[in-house]
Amino acid sequence: MYKLKTKKSLAKRLIFAHGRIKRGNAFKRHNQRKRPTSLKVENRRLSGLHCSHLRTVLKALPYGGM
Repeated sequence: MYKLKTKKSLAKRLIFAHGRIKRGNAFKRHNQRKRPTSLKVENRRLSGLHCSHLRTVLKALPYGGM
């Protein structure tokens, strides 16, 4: 059986830790003056991946992750 290719761009965006998949948040590159402080603080942390995206992610990363 041939080796499956990993989607490297997706692998770089996700972090696999403690049996969960974590992702970074959007909307933190520019225009930060307009946003409330609470949103900026919240966006610093990693978020969990939604369960509806799990199958797509595991298909794209055949050897990594969970």
